[in-house]
Amino acid sequence: MVAGAPAAGSAIAQHLASIDAVDRQRTLGVIQNAALMEALGQRAGMDVSEAGATGRVQAASSADLMAQLGSVVAALQQIVKAA
Repeated sequence: MVAGAPAAGSAIAQHLASIDAVDRQRTLGVIQNAALMEALGQRAGMDVSEAGATGRVQAASSADLMAQLGSVVAALQQIVKAA
């Protein structure tokens, strides 16, 4: 057990280093996305509140679409049961 301790310690250190690298990469991705969204927002001439309102309208439209699709599925299930 004592002989394997350095190898185990090295494996743990490598694992922690890989977790740190992934976390760093994820953080850089978030920063890059924020910078890209800021640049696109400036080019589009849309302020943040307007962009948020547009996103909410699109989300509501998606919710309406999902509700309609649910109704269609329910109707199809009734047809299948009747057949």
